Amino acid sequence: MRTSIYLEGLAHKVPIPSCARVGSLVMSGSIHGRDLSSGTIPDSPREQFQLIFANAEAMLKQAGGTLASVAFFQISVPDRALRSELDPVWVEVFPSPDDRPARHVSAVPGGRIEARFTAFVE
Repeated sequence: MRTSIYLEGLAHKVPIPSCARVGSLVMSGSIHGRDLSSGTIPDSPREQFQLIFANAEAMLKQAGGTLASVAFFQISVPDRALRSELDPVWVEVFPSPDDRPARHVSAVPGGRIEARFTAFVE
């Protein structure tokens, strides 16, 4: 049985949920660094990364999980140089090198900062 999860403030303009849970598997759609209270995306890449993880955490909470449930993050950036902004936030969110999800960062020139996750919730 599938459960669609809609995160207020991050809803799509089309009929697509923020993430979906099927059994223990939870997968997100695109997560942007949008401030859910104001609806704005800050100019600072670091703030966008912080908001991406906060928004992922809010989705996972609705799905019955936490960031500890995440097995994989796919992160897209317009320029690979932004990894220098991402890495400190990554270490703040996942401080233990023995307890981090896998991650792949891809550069999409002309794109924007966004992420997707795959998680397993007991």
